[in-house]
Amino acid sequence: MSAEPARRADEDEGPRPDRVHRVLVTRSESDAGSLIDALEALGLEAPHLPLIVRELATESTAQLRRALVTAEIVLLTSATSARAVGRVWREPVRAPRFACVGPATAEAAREAGLPVDVVPDSATGVDLVRALGSLEGARVLYPRPEMVASGTREALERAGADLTEIVAYRNVPPADAHERLREIGNVDLVTLFSGSAARRYQRACRRAGLTPARAIAIGPSTAATARSVGLDVVRVANPHTENGVIEAVRSTLLL
Repeated sequence: MSAEPARRADEDEGPRPDRVHRVLVTRSESDAGSLIDALEALGLEAPHLPLIVRELATESTAQLRRALVTAEIVLLTSATSARAVGRVWREPVRAPRFACVGPATAEAAREAGLPVDVVPDSATGVDLVRALGSLEGARVLYPRPEMVASGTREALERAGADLTEIVAYRNVPPADAHERLREIGNVDLVTLFSGSAARRYQRACRRAGLTPARAIAIGPSTAATARSVGLDVVRVANPHTENGVIEAVRSTLLL
């Protein structure tokens, strides 16, 4: 007897012309509230499956504080790295330049009390390095997650930066994501705010026996990772912020 085909995560169980659209929110517990509220205000259901659990690397605090004293440029490629630096930031006589990968990271940096000097037009680490221009001999501090793609580091090395990398936080995968995804059931869209979330969503769907729903990605790096694992990215937020994601959802489902 042949096995049943996998159900699609946005597959309807029957004709429901007046049903409410459902959008899966995958942000961490601490970041999801405003997005859920905004989606529900649009008349959508917003089930929550946190695929990102971030733990600050507290053992690196002293190292990070020392590195900030001598850094000329601080490269921030996520809101979490901005918050990690903000925890130990004490403005010295000569402050470094703070470069943020996109508007969401820049907003988190300002909320953490950090100045923001550079934000590239396109929200990728490589574009951020390019926006800084020549880095020959510049002391660059790169606080990053424990696991990270090599593109940003390689771009910094090619630019001649005197690079200091510090693990500022870890992305811990949730253990029961596939079970929770089964309980949530069908959704029309999934919102993705990082490459890690994209990979974990695809893996959870596979383990749950579901075909992934169409995806909205916050930026080009997340979209590229999502597509690389086989997800159908129907829109990339513009701007690359939570508000951009909300507008992309609205445009996809309600217009």
